[in-house]
Amino acid sequence: MSSKRPNTMAPPTSPLPLLPTVLHLLLLLLQPPQTQADCAPCEITPTGFALRPGTGCREYVNCQDGVEVQSQACNGGLVFDLNIKGCNWDYMVTCPSDEEILAACPDSAEETTEE
Repeated sequence: MSSKRPNTMAPPTSPLPLLPTVLHLLLLLLQPPQTQADCAPCEITPTGFALRPGTGCREYVNCQDGVEVQSQACNGGLVFDLNIKGCNWDYMVTCPSDEEILAACPDSAEETTEE
């Protein structure tokens, strides 16, 4: 009588079933962080230049009377410098975090004073 041992080895799996999951995760990671939908950059700076949250200071807008009239982006290694109101080398600019930018939103200020 032969005694069969149970097969403890898992069947070979293909990496292809994981491909959609991996691609989905990569797409999620590459998306800019979500910002407050109710707070546009021109609400923070009604007239002048404002940073667009979620872009690491690479994108900025020109606002006039609370309306976005122009959106721009800095190219290759440059970020927007609010001090010179233009693109500058990233190592020369202190870029505020999204939290710092969004803290200046009118809604954020109202929420913090109500508590």
